[in-house]
Amino acid sequence: MEDWREGLIAHLEAGGEAALTEWQASVAEDDALASSLFRTRLQADMAGQLFVRAVEVPESQPGGSRAASRRVLRDEPDSRPSFMRLSFEEALQAFLDRGLVTQAEYREMLATARRDSFSAVELAAENLVLRARDLIARHLSEGGSLGTFVEDLRRGEVNLGVEPATPWALETIYRTNVQSAYGAGRLQQLEHPTVAAARPLVQYRTANDSRVRPNHAALEGVVFDRSTDPGWRQYAPPLGFNCRCVLRTVREAETVTLSSDVPEGAGADPGWAGPGVIA
Repeated sequence: MEDWREGLIAHLEAGGEAALTEWQASVAEDDALASSLFRTRLQADMAGQLFVRAVEVPESQPGGSRAASRRVLRDEPDSRPSFMRLSFEEALQAFLDRGLVTQAEYREMLATARRDSFSAVELAAENLVLRARDLIARHLSEGGSLGTFVEDLRRGEVNLGVEPATPWALETIYRTNVQSAYGAGRLQQLEHPTVAAARPLVQYRTANDSRVRPNHAALEGVVFDRSTDPGWRQYAPPLGFNCRCVLRTVREAETVTLSSDVPEGAGADPGWAGPGVIA
């Protein structure tokens, strides 16, 4: 992201604000960040699938050692599951050894991770250009010039949101991609016939703290029966940026709610399409 910042400044110096479009196009052709996101997304997707099959519903595994699967997913001191600490190649082999997906499903996972990673990079570049143009407009309205704006950028007096001191942009990109891929992986295995037959009930759980959004908190504890209610998919997390919620399988429940009876206003954030939303 620091390279993005320097490249954007160089384009502004050479061609002015009009050169931002050229910079955006050049970034879209650089797959360094996309490749990193691809590995991260795919590993998170695999982790979501493994957690459902190896931890929540171990009886659904097609074979292999359940104990070994649990070790792969055990939390480490830094709070990351062991699986997410493996190298990409090790994680890929550990996942494929479980035999949870067909070759066709695996190829689809690769294609989806690659497509979504490049889309995320393109969106990030677009957002950065929009932010730069907004900052330039403000600077000019206050009597500055493009030259002084670039100088302020170089001195760090104007923040594009990619500087090391304020890495929210990069963190948001990775966090959103990891959470979305992990949720998609969980959903894929929740819909597996063996899992659905063994555990038809799923319960929505939040992080249960002050950071949980009201529309997510309204779903806390709600149980859906997937065998009778196809509408449950729309509540598959994440339901927004930085959503920490999860749909977990349960063996039994006192009360089961139909998706049509979910309280009004509960669910995904406005404009957000979770992994369970069919386009």
